[in-house]
Amino acid sequence: MRDTNNDRSGVGGTKVDVGNRPVTGLRLYLEGKRNNRLAIHCSTFPPCRKASNFKTNQTETPLNTSIISKVLLQLKSSPDAKLALGFFHWSAHHKQTKHEPSSYCIAVHILVKAKLIKDARALLEAILTRAATESSSVFSVVETLVSSYAVTESTHFVFDLLVQTCAKLRLIDGVMDVVYYLDERGFKLGVISYNTLIHVVEKSGQPGLVWRVYEHMVENRTYPNEVTVRIMVNALCKEGKLQKFVDIVDRMHGKRCSPWVIVNTYLIFGMVEEGRIEDGLVLLKRVLQKNMIPDTVAYSLVVYARLKLGDVESAWKVFDGMLKRGFNANCFLYTLFIGVYCEEGKIEEANVLMLEMENGGLKVYDETFNHLIVGCSKVGRVEESLKFFEKMIDVGLVPSCLAFNELVEGLCENGDVKLADEILTLLLDKEFVPDETTYCHLISGYGKKCSFEGVMKLYHEMEYKSLSGSYLILNSLIISLCHCGRLEEAERYLRVMKDQSLSPSGSVYKTLIASYFEKGDKTRADQLYSELVGQGLDLRSCFHAGLFFPNQIIEPLVSKQRFVTMESLAEKALKAIYKHWLSNIKDWGISRQLLWGHRIPVWYIVGKDYEEDYIVARSTEEALDKSRQKYGKNVEIYQDPDVLDTLFSSALWPFSTLGWLDVSTEDFKRFYPTTMLETGYIYIEASKARLNHSEGHSVASVAQAVLLYVFQNILKVLHPFMPFVTEELWQVSPDFAEAVQSTLPDFAAVVLFRKDWT
Repeated sequence: MRDTNNDRSGVGGTKVDVGNRPVTGLRLYLEGKRNNRLAIHCSTFPPCRKASNFKTNQTETPLNTSIISKVLLQLKSSPDAKLALGFFHWSAHHKQTKHEPSSYCIAVHILVKAKLIKDARALLEAILTRAATESSSVFSVVETLVSSYAVTESTHFVFDLLVQTCAKLRLIDGVMDVVYYLDERGFKLGVISYNTLIHVVEKSGQPGLVWRVYEHMVENRTYPNEVTVRIMVNALCKEGKLQKFVDIVDRMHGKRCSPWVIVNTYLIFGMVEEGRIEDGLVLLKRVLQKNMIPDTVAYSLVVYARLKLGDVESAWKVFDGMLKRGFNANCFLYTLFIGVYCEEGKIEEANVLMLEMENGGLKVYDETFNHLIVGCSKVGRVEESLKFFEKMIDVGLVPSCLAFNELVEGLCENGDVKLADEILTLLLDKEFVPDETTYCHLISGYGKKCSFEGVMKLYHEMEYKSLSGSYLILNSLIISLCHCGRLEEAERYLRVMKDQSLSPSGSVYKTLIASYFEKGDKTRADQLYSELVGQGLDLRSCFHAGLFFPNQIIEPLVSKQRFVTMESLAEKALKAIYKHWLSNIKDWGISRQLLWGHRIPVWYIVGKDYEEDYIVARSTEEALDKSRQKYGKNVEIYQDPDVLDTLFSSALWPFSTLGWLDVSTEDFKRFYPTTMLETGYIYIEASKARLNHSEGHSVASVAQAVLLYVFQNILKVLHPFMPFVTEELWQVSPDFAEAVQSTLPDFAAVVLFRKDWT
């Protein structure tokens, strides 16, 4: 036993003799604060130490947070924990006392240290509930609990109890911030706390947060147990993703895997899907070290991550490394590579991989076929797409809605809408569910065929399926009815759109206006045009349709144009071409207000003056980076709608089609430069300098003669196609030719003019 007579430290539970009267260390502290009346009461506490036995009178000094905290700290040892709890409750009934979070947190630490968990949980529930209902935040309680940890000499379990209590009270908003905060300060949660939190979050219907908690759990090396895995499997079931992902893991591994593997694979797969690829690969390394997933699955995930980054070459290296280590290729990886090649339009490479899959005995599943159907359709190889579709049906698979829509669109563009409709009927018997895009393609296809019956049959079928009132469907329907010449029906469905507060698209107005012009009803066309203008829709599509609107005044619009500085180019050209043409050089205006062409590489800042604030860049990504550096990360940009001058764009041919600057590409080697170049416009421009040549009269004369020769031969070529224009020009050219010829030297006349022109 320790010597209590010599212990005057004032620690709770230790008695000393003051004035021949036994008192506790608490009385010593209170006597030091001159709170004698309360000290006398405290010195007479009976052994039961219940809160009801704490007495006070009406003349005592009020308690405050500082006094309460100091008293509790003197009672922080485990033997005095119940006395501390009794004092805490007694002081709460003091008429002028309201416990602050600091008092609650000190009491919680004392109780957890003494393993009075039930009492500690009750105090935590009380202070967290109060914080949630009052203006103070739950996070402030966490901070106070952390700040009082050292002074109470508490244990880490208090923070597990905190998280478990938050979960019990459904205080999950911002719970990850609490977990991160504790982790940064070295307080690692146990697996039970994580399981409790994950379970509550899963029940609250927040699947994203479930996986965030699980990810943090694995990152901090708190590895899951059977309960964790069961909760995560339930989360997958609730999201409706369990069966789909079980199939994916089976394709990676070649056989059925345990729930443990499925959960951990889904975690990494989801991180890669979200674009957090580097974080996913780091976590993958950790779970692989703990044998939480097999090597085959790990290789598949690495390949998937590399392909997500767009690094196909690196993905193939990982794949080859996998084979060299003795692992077998799997259908998941082959499908990934087929999908990448189809997306890039490399159908031949995709077909080779498909053949390898079949020859290697690998199962070709629905996603493989979907990639090939979409890829072939997008590059116009509709017949191949149709063959893959038929093969897919033969093995008992049904295409995705996206893949089928691509096939239908391709068939309708080729005029095979009836075949597309028959295929849809076949799929409906296999429980395929088409969407509004499917019907839009089919309705448009029948409209191009001017089949009113086909259009309306599909529309009534959609009415039966409650799909008929959508914006896309009504737009397609009205346009198709116009193509069929059924303007009355088109007007009826136009009214349906307006009654549903749906604004018709510019294409709808364009088609209606064109149809009424063709019919000769310019009054109705003008009314529709007024509606189009009133809705602020783009007018250029109508003008480019060749339509003229009565009472509309067309006048030039002054707008900002883009120019190319020519001085530096002219300096180089001066060394090889005559000086007169280049001596007074002007900048080249390259902006054109057309609906096609290469876009001007200029981006404007949303909300800024476009005259002053703009970015010139090689790509949208570069423009966005420059904008963020100058205007902040939340900046929004949009590209100049103008396009480059067609003469300027024509010089971009090797850039756009052959991959220049990379002169090693097969297309560049084969097609550039071509065996025939259109150089006429170049000679015309160069002749301007020769026509004004001041060093000799014969130079200008020869230039005139060559131009005349070319001009007259062009008239001969064009005469069968535009006889009236060419005849008029031909009647003028002989007199001009005679005048030019008289100024030429004899050799030029012999070479350039022939008397037998017919």
